[in-house]
This record gives sequence, structure tokens and C-alpha cells, in this order.
Amino acid sequence: MKCPYCGAETRPPICEYCGSEIVQTSNVVNNVGDTTPESNQRCSKCGSRNITFRREKQGEVREKNVNRVVYRTVGVCRDCGCTWFADGAPAQPKKRKTWLWVLGWIFIFPVPLTILILRKKDMNMFLRALLIALAWIVFFGFAYSNESSSTSLSTSSTKQSPPQTSAASTASGKSSTNEKPDFLLSWNEAGEYGEKLTLDEGTELENSFYAFYLPEGTYSVINLSDSITTQVTEYGGIKAGEKWDEYITEGCETPLVLAPGEGIQKYKIKDGQFIKLSDGGTNIGFTLVDESKD
Repeated sequence: MKCPYCGAETRPPICEYCGSEIVQTSNVVNNVGDTTPESNQRCSKCGSRNITFRREKQGEVREKNVNRVVYRTVGVCRDCGCTWFADGAPAQPKKRKTWLWVLGWIFIFPVPLTILILRKKDMNMFLRALLIALAWIVFFGFAYSNESSSTSLSTSSTKQSPPQTSAASTASGKSSTNEKPDFLLSWNEAGEYGEKLTLDEGTELENSFYAFYLPEGTYSVINLSDSITTQVTEYGGIKAGEKWDEYITEGCETPLVLAPGEGIQKYKIKDGQFIKLSDGGTNIGFTLVDESKD
């Protein structure tokens, strides 16, 4: 007959699978194993009699030309959820996710510590709460101190590191392009040192421009424009040619072509020479260089 508790085929008075005492009743059970009569066994964890048994398939064994299905009887407590094998062997324990515990202890140790403390039911509740609170205080204190140290180190590095200078600043001998030059020239503004000159006046080639007569000396030159490349040319004056007027270039510096931010450290201007900027050239800075320091 079938055991009314686990559904296994057995003989009364004791089920050889679940160990329950079989009493001849009219109750009928299916092969799944959920039963209505109360078993004479108890839950090994909570001691409740509100338990049931079911037959679970464990696999198949091939015998000759027949496959025999292997079942085991599993007891289930309806009160606490505990499970066990009715033949006395413990049910397979759940696999512990060890890697989660390892990560927890490494990166956020109060979490696994809290879980372990809460599992200790025999520990005083006040003591458990105190230990958990201390663990979290230590964790956050350590995190805060690390953050403060990182901030202090970053601030210290910023103070100790020398200011970064652009290529233009290095070329001009200036520590920063933000320093105001002695003279700031633009092609279409006369300013203090500009004088309007006209070439080939009265002809179809007539051309006017501003000539900048800066004081004699050695200058650092830099293009402070954001987007305009400018040619800086030094001339000794203008002379009349056979067909048109000509620039005097003897004894003058080589023309400079400066992209935005570019510059040169030494550029000599002699008395009587003037500077001409290409059309569109703006914010060309000239700063006198003290050669006695070299």
C-alpha cells in the first residue's frame, strides 16, 4: 500500500521510507506526497508535527534493459520550512556564495559582520546593537579619513607644482600670457606709436597702412589673438623706386609669422625703424627685454 505521508509503496505498520506509523484509514494520497493526516514524527528543528513528506526524483539507474527511477523521501516542516531526508541523511545544504562573503569582508566589512552578529541569537541584544554600531562607525571613519588624506595630498601637489606655461609663454620669455605687454598693436589702430603711411600715392597701387615706431630696444613679441595668424615685418623706411615705392629692409629683422599664442623672445628694433602688421593682425604684444640680466 502507499504511505499516506510520503506516497511511497511500503508495508504497514511502519513506512520504511519516512518512518511514519501507518494506520489503516480511508485517506488516499497521490504520488506527489502532500498528505492530510498528521504524522507521528516531529520537525528536527522546531519540533512541530505539522510536517509532510514528498517523494523526489534523484535520478535513474539502468538495470539490464530497464531504467529504474530512484526516489528519496523528503520531509518538509510547514511551520519553519526545514527540509530533511526521511531516511536519516541530511538534505543537501544550500551552496554558500563564498565569493560574496570575500568581497564583503574586503570592501565593506560591516555587512558580513552584521549578518554574523544577528545570527547569534544567544548574544545579548544590547551587545549586538553596540557591536554593529561600532563596526559601522569604524568603517565610515576610515572612509572619511582616506578621503581627507586624498584631498590634502591633491591640494599639496597643486601648491608645490610649478605653474604650467604654454609654448607661447616660453618663447616670449614671459611666465604667463596674462601679463600685460608694454605695447599692444593692431593693424587698423594707430595708438600712441602708430603713424599712417601711404605707398604709391595717387596711383592705382595706392596703399595706406599704420607704421608703428616703437622705442629702440630688444623686445619679446607674442601673438595674443585667439584665432588670427599675423605677419610682423620690420622696415627701415620707404624709398621711391623706378616704378613704385619700395620698403627699406637693410639691417632689419627677419619677418615673423606668428600663429595665435606663438611668440619670440628677442626681436631688436632700431631707432627710425617701424613695424608693419599684416591685414587683420590684432593684439600683437611687444615687451621690452632687459638684456643686462642675460
